[in-house]
Amino acid sequence: MGYLINFEGIDLAGKGTQVALLEKNLSARGLKSVTIHFPVLETPIGRIIAGFLNGETTLPPDAVQILYSANRYELREKILSLRSAMEVLILDRYCASGWAYGMALGLEKQWLRNLDAGLPKADLTIWLDLPPGVAAARKRAAGRDVLERDSDFQGRVSAAYRQLAAEDGWAVVEARGEPQDVEQRVLAVVLGMMRSEPVDSGL
Repeated sequence: MGYLINFEGIDLAGKGTQVALLEKNLSARGLKSVTIHFPVLETPIGRIIAGFLNGETTLPPDAVQILYSANRYELREKILSLRSAMEVLILDRYCASGWAYGMALGLEKQWLRNLDAGLPKADLTIWLDLPPGVAAARKRAAGRDVLERDSDFQGRVSAAYRQLAAEDGWAVVEARGEPQDVEQRVLAVVLGMMRSEPVDSGL
């Protein structure tokens, strides 16, 4: 049973970059890893989510979060299978994204947590902490989805992430600076966890 590592952060915090760099670093150490990027838009529920993100569909906040959670459940068996087959399974966004974004939309935290109660738990959640203003400077509105274009909303998401990180004991990694600097911070956290923590195979 391998480690399950979850990356979280607001839009443009560098999740995709750091996931790829971690995969490279793990491979250099002889560790097998694979990544799932959420939401997975190729599934039946994922296609509904894609329509919402593209602005083609209007949905109330609670329905959106139910769909996101259902999308994670669509991948539940794949997560369990890959976690068994790989030494490290990396998730680019997972349950915590639903909680933070849902809280930013005014939904109740425990209700959001309950939606994901039957999903495998991460051994390590890494929050890439990047101020929303810095993220906005990285790329302007072009090409962003309906939630990513709202800078005030991204600020509320960041605040929700901060609250959740404190409550759940996530690893908080400063995401400002060059990608290589952030890479070293992430790698130190991951290797430290592997040295000190047994793998939790429970749900």
